[in-house]
Amino acid sequence: MANLVSIGSTIKRSFLRGLVVALMVLALSLEGNILKGSLFANIGWLTFLRGQASDNEVQLEQSANWFHQAALYSPVTVSTQMGLILTNECLGGKQSVGATGRMNLQIEQTILERLWAFADRDTKLGKPSKALRWYQIALKLFPDSPYAAIQLAKMQINLHQVDEALVLLDRAVQAPQLQADPLGLADAYVTIGWGLETRGDYTGAISALEMALAVNPDHYDALFRLGALQYYMRDLESAEETLMHALRVRPTSPWALLYLGLVYSEQQRYTEAERAFLDGLKYDPNRVELLESLVNLYLAWDKPQLASGYFERVLATGRTVPGYYRRLGQAYERIGDVNAALWAYRQALSIDPTDEVSGQRIRELTR
Repeated sequence: MANLVSIGSTIKRSFLRGLVVALMVLALSLEGNILKGSLFANIGWLTFLRGQASDNEVQLEQSANWFHQAALYSPVTVSTQMGLILTNECLGGKQSVGATGRMNLQIEQTILERLWAFADRDTKLGKPSKALRWYQIALKLFPDSPYAAIQLAKMQINLHQVDEALVLLDRAVQAPQLQADPLGLADAYVTIGWGLETRGDYTGAISALEMALAVNPDHYDALFRLGALQYYMRDLESAEETLMHALRVRPTSPWALLYLGLVYSEQQRYTEAERAFLDGLKYDPNRVELLESLVNLYLAWDKPQLASGYFERVLATGRTVPGYYRRLGQAYERIGDVNAALWAYRQALSIDPTDEVSGQRIRELTR
């Protein structure tokens, strides 16, 4: 398998090199300056992407040279300007960007979206440090952009750099540009709430989420996170109301249905909890949190046979339910099935020989 991956990577590199050579030949044969500039910019992007993916500084410098060549023929194109700016940042500012690379507000969103796409790709590839670097470049290029600050803050929270993130967010929510954008402002407050929640400040997180909802009452993320926090704080009536609102905004949300089911379970409203969990599974059939919640629900509801079926599905995901067999035995005892209870307690002991509760129940039931 490793050989196949290596062969595939070699073929891909060879293809890209061949494409670069073909574009070079084509560019040199063209008469029009704009066409030449466009092709040189395309060569620059191919070389840049290869260099960035492998952290190859030589290729990054080559890409900068191609963008400079493109600028000689078509200095005002977005592609050329963006290429000059990004290669300069990736090379630590060593290249001379020149007049063609000065910041143009008309291409700010295009550059930000390109940088965020690079960051998203590196995040999915399991390279959070590289993703963080893209967000940092975005904020460096656009220091007054609250949107660049929010995206960087989200990545910082993911990397447990919460204090730094909150400083950025506090500044972002004061930006006039964000004050005029209810959706963006609500998103910033939600991110503040996430950061405070990560730090364990649930009261502060709830306040931030309420500020988000004051700006945008139907913001799903704010509603869901607030409902989840209210559940954790055992404010169950408020949690139910908030999560129902979240489901009116997004009826197919398995996460809102999960927490609504947990609220009902806590209130021993087992029929409603079951319906919420099963509805959640309609939209996300393998969501292990929903499966685990159904196991716990059926054990508390004295329906051990139903619990067993969902427990098998939990096991298939590679997870388990702590103390499951002991609790299964207790559920069987409550409905009077002694043989099933003994089987469950023995299963519990085979997994954890120190389980004194299961051992005691076996001795009691076999007297």
